[in-house]
Amino acid sequence: MRPLALALVFAAACNSAPSGPPVRITFFQDGAPKSGAAVWFGEPQTGQVITDGTTDGAGVFSAHVPPGASVSAAASDGADPPTWSVYSILATQPGDDLQLGDTQVFVSTTHLGDLNVTLSCPVAGGPVYDATVGCQGNNTLDPALPIDVPIFSDCLAADGKLVAVARALGSNMQPLGFALATGIAPPANGAAVDVTLGAWRTDFAKFSTTLTSVPAGLHSVSSQLVVLSNGARFDQGMQTAMAPPPGAPLTQSFKFAGGLATRLEWKQIIQYDTAGAPDSVQALVTVTSVTPLPTSDTFDVARDALPRISSPMGAIAAGGSPALSWQSGDLTPADGLLAFATWINPNNSRVRWMTLAPAGAVTMLAFPQLANALKSARGVLAMPVTPAVYAVETDSTHGYDAFRRGPGPTAVIGETVPTMDLRVRVSSAGMVRF
Repeated sequence: MRPLALALVFAAACNSAPSGPPVRITFFQDGAPKSGAAVWFGEPQTGQVITDGTTDGAGVFSAHVPPGASVSAAASDGADPPTWSVYSILATQPGDDLQLGDTQVFVSTTHLGDLNVTLSCPVAGGPVYDATVGCQGNNTLDPALPIDVPIFSDCLAADGKLVAVARALGSNMQPLGFALATGIAPPANGAAVDVTLGAWRTDFAKFSTTLTSVPAGLHSVSSQLVVLSNGARFDQGMQTAMAPPPGAPLTQSFKFAGGLATRLEWKQIIQYDTAGAPDSVQALVTVTSVTPLPTSDTFDVARDALPRISSPMGAIAAGGSPALSWQSGDLTPADGLLAFATWINPNNSRVRWMTLAPAGAVTMLAFPQLANALKSARGVLAMPVTPAVYAVETDSTHGYDAFRRGPGPTAVIGETVPTMDLRVRVSSAGMVRF
């Protein structure tokens, strides 16, 4: 899922000539600065275009605009008909230096070679064996045969080496034992590297999450754990409880290779039920490298969660841009909103639009106007719009100024690994992805 757009009505004085330093943006496509992309600024109250242009060779565009102006940028995939990706940030301030677009590439396509993992011996009761280097893995029913694991550039730890973990899994797919090796030199030029793991170990590390103040009407509660070993990611899967009873604490547990973790990342996700179908989501995302690493965490829904967002709706307004509405309590405690909209035009062009906006008690948002250069991407009345709204609050971001200027949303939406210890609260509805 990639971004879409929206806009708020902000009370900002904009009748006077702009003053102060310009607002500067750098636009990215597929992780690199994009030259020649359409960029425009919108009037704070109406969203009407007040200045536009294209990014330079470094992907940069700047303009003097009134406080509260929106800034938007767009690029297409070059197909016919194209898919347009549009990105907006609302309520900018003079002097802002902002980033828009796909600032990171999340999938590596650089194949370095293969790792052939040999196990020491079978384990009683272990019908399945797997081996992983974090980003890639494989399994076998015969522990006498090497397990071939393809290696890509994003599998490497921070020191440029590989960390390999093998597990013996019982009939219930729970681990019975593990073997661990670190500092493995990676393959190159498509070659294969052989590694033999040592004796099986049973000194598993453990981690559990507990949800308290469980509300009624839940579809499910899920807990996910990712173990980071010197930067390499090892996903420990997800524990899910369907329709948990309200009131009683709910604990979900994991065990993983002892000595593997240098950081932990976990997510507690609660999904509501509306008319028997999954609806809105609230989540807590935490990353930590404190020593010693924690063995548990508790998420109190009544105390820790943002107000629930539900029933998002999207429509094309008279100006050809979408407007969204939703139901929620006061979201003022959130640092900001990410609002998404997508639609298909009669000419079969597609538009995906993401907007960053301030959070608050308002439960509707109008996207800025599209620049003239994107006339073919404008929607028409009665065009179906698929919406989504995320409210995000993090203890490392303090208010909307920091939210729009920093990388806060990517930790939640883009699934990137935060570089600092982090705790994020999210409330969302629509096209949910965590």
